[in-house]
Amino acid sequence: MPQTANCPRCQRAVAIPAVPSESAVVQCPLCQERFDLSEALDFVAETESQPLPPELIIISAGSEQSSGPTATAAGPGAPSSGGGASGDGPNEVRCPCCRQAFRLETLLVAETDEPLGQEAAARILGRGGSAEPAAEAGMRFDFGSAGDRGDHADFRLQLGGGERLPEPEGAFQFGAPIGASGNSVAGEARGAAARPRSRRERGGLNDLIGAVLGGAAGLLITYYMLNLIGGRRFDFLQVYLPGVKHTVAHRPDWLGGPPREPDGEADADAGDRTAAEDQPSAGAEIPPEAAGDGGQAHPPVAVDESPPPDASESATEALPPDAIGLVNPPEVSPDLFGAALRAVAEAMKPDSLNAEGYAAWCRLAEAATFVDRRGGGPQMQYRFEAVRRLLRDLDGEDFAKIGQEAGSRLADSGRTSDGILLVGTANKPNTPRGKGYLTTLQVAGTGERVVVVSPGILPIAQDDRLLLLGQIVDRPKEALHGLDTELPQVIWSGMVLKLLSPTAENPDG
Repeated sequence: MPQTANCPRCQRAVAIPAVPSESAVVQCPLCQERFDLSEALDFVAETESQPLPPELIIISAGSEQSSGPTATAAGPGAPSSGGGASGDGPNEVRCPCCRQAFRLETLLVAETDEPLGQEAAARILGRGGSAEPAAEAGMRFDFGSAGDRGDHADFRLQLGGGERLPEPEGAFQFGAPIGASGNSVAGEARGAAARPRSRRERGGLNDLIGAVLGGAAGLLITYYMLNLIGGRRFDFLQVYLPGVKHTVAHRPDWLGGPPREPDGEADADAGDRTAAEDQPSAGAEIPPEAAGDGGQAHPPVAVDESPPPDASESATEALPPDAIGLVNPPEVSPDLFGAALRAVAEAMKPDSLNAEGYAAWCRLAEAATFVDRRGGGPQMQYRFEAVRRLLRDLDGEDFAKIGQEAGSRLADSGRTSDGILLVGTANKPNTPRGKGYLTTLQVAGTGERVVVVSPGILPIAQDDRLLLLGQIVDRPKEALHGLDTELPQVIWSGMVLKLLSPTAENPDG
């Protein structure tokens, strides 16, 4: 009865061959480990199970091998004890992965887990009991490429006719078929997996840079669309945007600079034009503001400081050659005007107007009043547009601060500059006096009244709320020619902008 035992190395079942001595050296066909047969006999057991496990391979017959020519017959597929070194030598093959030598007939078939046997080995080698050569038998080995011999997974035996044996979980596997190029499909797949990924797949830096650039481009497009659709109120960056009308004033000199505008034409956006349409004419009567408002409750809507065409023509005709004016007006260059404008722009960055910001506004008021507008060209038009834009940024909280600072400045005889920024309500506008016109202005916040002198008729009406840039004139009887007055102090008008009255917005309210 056949005997089986467990391999003392891998503990898997193997068949015990018939050998003359227990001291024979055998090799496990499963783990390829060599050991004395006596070690396996310690775990021997008789079995009637079919099929039998693979049989141990005899490497050396031991001490009784040379004492007699006894040859023990073995079962099908088992090598003879005396033919291991001579007669069956050509049947030995090597594993391409571990380079271990073994007999071809001991190769395990994955489907049955049995040795290949001598007959099949002879057919593969083209001799023995089969007259059919190996090529005609349609059976061949494929050991894969040299780069794929990392383990036993690429050791395959493929049969002709497209058949292949299933893949077991043992040390040797009958794997995937050979491709048309001669390389194994599994080897090609593993080679593709072993190739390093491309730079785009490996790193996330490109993705991060792409996300940042995409976000920046999205912000620029959004800013452009806001200015194109929403108008001037979204002009935060004050940069030139091609195709956006209100940003043409920011056009750099290397692109031609800001365009020259006709005299008396305001470059206002749609919101400013709508506000101007809602304003009453110069002669219309407007109910006075609510008591205590002081002109602080509503944001300003600026109109152009130039008078309407009819008012401008009448003022020009009324002025004689020796019209009213300052005896010694200060000289202001376009560069000085630009420097004062930049100082105000810097001072407007805080959330609310402070004392330093108001002082900068007063210096700008003097520069805007006496600068020669005819000598600056398109750049001068751009600067006055910038002044109007800064005035529109003032709100009710700033008006209260302007009223307090203006009262202190009017009473300060040691001021370094006579320019002043005022906000208040007009009373008895354009009253003729001498060669000029007088308008009483009630200053917002303090209620103090000051007299504004202008050489022509201002485009304002009774109770209009005004923002005024001008010059303080002490002892006007001496400092002004063409005006006979005993007033101790007046304001010489420079730039006047009218604020939208709440009663004009809602006449029925």
